[in-house]
Amino acid sequence: MVLTKITDENSHFFDILSPYGFFTGRVLAGKYAVGAVDETLNLPAGLLIFEILDHSPENITDKKPCFRLLWVCVKEDLRKKGTGRLLIEEFLRIAKKAGAVEVSADLTDMQDFDDTMAFFEHMGFTFRKFEELNLLTQVENLINPAEIRHFSSNKNAVSLAKIPSGQLKAFFRKCGTDHKSYAPDEENHFDKALSCAAIHDSAVTGVLLIRLSGLYEGFPEIDDMIFMALPDRAVEDIRSMLIFSLYTAMETYGPEVPVSFTTRDPMVSELIFSLSPDCPSDTLTVGIRKL
Repeated sequence: MVLTKITDENSHFFDILSPYGFFTGRVLAGKYAVGAVDETLNLPAGLLIFEILDHSPENITDKKPCFRLLWVCVKEDLRKKGTGRLLIEEFLRIAKKAGAVEVSADLTDMQDFDDTMAFFEHMGFTFRKFEELNLLTQVENLINPAEIRHFSSNKNAVSLAKIPSGQLKAFFRKCGTDHKSYAPDEENHFDKALSCAAIHDSAVTGVLLIRLSGLYEGFPEIDDMIFMALPDRAVEDIRSMLIFSLYTAMETYGPEVPVSFTTRDPMVSELIFSLSPDCPSDTLTVGIRKL
């Protein structure tokens, strides 16, 4: 069995093992994939897909890079021959070489869930349940008079466009993050007006990045929100930044601006639920393994 890095050039060879539509369009962008090839038959034998995040999606104040396994699949007639173990061990090797101290695995959408759980347990993973919140609403449904009063008296949240680059760089260094990955520009589509920072004692203590997509029913859609905050001020800063951005979106684009957002961080979820109590959520099973 031979392992190979999967790129745009060879991804079609592993289509049969990939999640539906994974290797079409731009979906492979930002993710990594390792394939196993049966040398005797010259056929794809296994596939593992993972991504590298700046922090755990379950904890926005965790500053360590997060290696998250998204998919592992072994061809049915080649199972129980060590291919899955080979792929997982390669994933662990890559993560450890990069300095990660643990990895996670999203198991909820994987095939043969019970067998997958047993396999990951055998590979040293423990399991936790997380609630993933899936918000789809309009800005006006998240802003109430009390929050507007809070916004008008709040001086801690400031548009990112007004923050000197040196202050932002200092904050991202504290978070162990490359500031270039989060610069509001045309390439990553973070909106300069809606994205904001929390400021205390002339220092940035939190950042909220807002990404806008194309027009949806005549309005630009908020289709991603990335929160970063230092642990000691996270709760207060997250609320201040979110209200600032929502209020600015309402003032700039109108109250009917769509908001589409997914999070599994308990602190962010609690805030969203306080603004939108009927927001739907799903229970996810996540495997964790120390390195």
